[in-house]
Amino acid sequence: MTRLLVVDDDRRISMALCVRLRAAGYEIECAYDGDEAYASAAHSVPDLIIMDINMPGDGGIVAAQNLRANPDTRGIPVIFITASKEAHLRELAEHVGAADFFEKPYHAQDLVAAVQRALDLAA
Repeated sequence: MTRLLVVDDDRRISMALCVRLRAAGYEIECAYDGDEAYASAAHSVPDLIIMDINMPGDGGIVAAQNLRANPDTRGIPVIFITASKEAHLRELAEHVGAADFFEKPYHAQDLVAAVQRALDLAA
């Protein structure tokens, strides 16, 4: 079964997304900050990560940089989500190799479709 790691410090958003992704047939693990995301991915490598950019501690960009620096996790596709409207965040996400980028609020079906596209490209 395809395993996804969902990383968002807003637990309501995280849980809603997890419900939607489980309904789409994915196995889901959750983390709530960049440090926890890196530790989780390094311990049990997921097939894809959906990660918020702005979180307490190390945010999504730093977590993605850490993932890219580790040979075991560098190939994991990362889809970024953010509530911020700052244009430079998309550029930062692309710089660390984002598979896709969504601004909140987003349509869940669009994100699920982006997950499948990223997984297909990674295969």
